Amino acid sequence: LIINPSFEDLKHESAGCDPWGTGYNGGYGVYDYFSCVFDWWELGSPDHFSTLNPSPPNSPLGIPLNSLGYQWSQHGNNYVGFGTGHFSPPPPPPNNIYYGSRELLGGYFSETLKANTRYSFSFYASVADESNSYNKALHIRTFSDSLCSTLDQCIQEGNLIWEMDTFITELTEWHKISFTFTAQGNEKAFLLGSLLPNNSLDYQFIPGADSIWDAGHIRVYYGTYWFVDNFSLTEIIDPVPFEDDLSITNNPGFGNATTQFKATLNTASTADLFVYDESGRIIAHHVFTENQEIYSLPQLAGAVYYYTFDSDTHVRLEGKIVQY
Repeated sequence: LIINPSFEDLKHESAGCDPWGTGYNGGYGVYDYFSCVFDWWELGSPDHFSTLNPSPPNSPLGIPLNSLGYQWSQHGNNYVGFGTGHFSPPPPPPNNIYYGSRELLGGYFSETLKANTRYSFSFYASVADESNSYNKALHIRTFSDSLCSTLDQCIQEGNLIWEMDTFITELTEWHKISFTFTAQGNEKAFLLGSLLPNNSLDYQFIPGADSIWDAGHIRVYYGTYWFVDNFSLTEIIDPVPFEDDLSITNNPGFGNATTQFKATLNTASTADLFVYDESGRIIAHHVFTENQEIYSLPQLAGAVYYYTFDSDTHVRLEGKIVQY
């Protein structure tokens, strides 16, 4: 459901919208909304790295070698990079935090999300070699109408569906980040970046790393630069019904009473009902495929029978039918 998930569809070949991260305004790096490289992504000054760009010294945005480190793409020929949580000590948080380039990356969904529906979201992230601190300044918010346009909107509006809870301290590998969430409904876009207030930054210094001058050469700062690639969003459809999805009537059954099974399944789900006699012989089989479907067993002779209700060979329910 993510459009252009690996940044492979380029509007034109380009070295990048903002190769040196100078697109910030007043020290906050939010939303110049660059869109010169990627269809369906909004760029708040992140950089575009591509195998189409030669490696340094000819270009700072090549793959695998570039101005921020050495990293192959996780998928395809391109990935994107941006900085989060740049700050200027001393003292440490929550005081005197200077976000020199709180860069943000926004993307769109191919369809609006459904209310009360669970989704699986994943992407790959790698800490660039030139980072001089580790931080947890990655968060994702979803938006129903349009993406935010100011920093205050970005950290207050939308729905926070994920926040990083652990440090990634390995600098050479791609790390898959995945989680699930329940949509509120009608979400059309998402935003990735540092989306908590300034005093919420959780960080660790990288041992032996030096501080970096800010763009105005006024002060030094520390921060984490991320490479990101290969996004995915899929709807979770539970293929296996749970106990509440199956009900049985006329059990025990007397005389000519017919036992009925009623199943309520998610859209596109299926489930198999098997009924056995005491010798293990299958006497009835039915596949449930639609919501609120009712299946009536054939009239059974007085005896004890057994049923299983399963999906994809994973048995979820089994029980006994008694007919007098």
